[in-house]
Amino acid sequence: YNLIAGQTLKSPLIILGEAAGWYFEASFPARVEDADGNVLSQAPAQAKGDWMTAEFVPFEVKLEFEPPTTKTGFVILEQDDPSGQNKNIEFIKIPVNFWGLSRERYPS
Repeated sequence: YNLIAGQTLKSPLIILGEAAGWYFEASFPARVEDADGNVLSQAPAQAKGDWMTAEFVPFEVKLEFEPPTTKTGFVILEQDDPSGQNKNIEFIKIPVNFWGLSRERYPS
């Protein structure tokens, strides 16, 4: 994926990557959280190819969010769980920094 730990983010965030076995109906959940665990944005990461394979399949997700009140947070990519039981779900939790603490501080 095109996101590294400690990266400084601003909205909109577009994540590109590859995943294998995480898709259900061609998508899996992605979200941005602040350091307090508040969800700032969530959207499905969409497969960019045939998702019904054990191979890696490219994905893309766009996450738009308001500037948080915390300086840090996380981007979380999570294997989809169509059963809703959340058992043995794989996920990636990437620590990130946010650009500014209010909308006025975003660079133009």
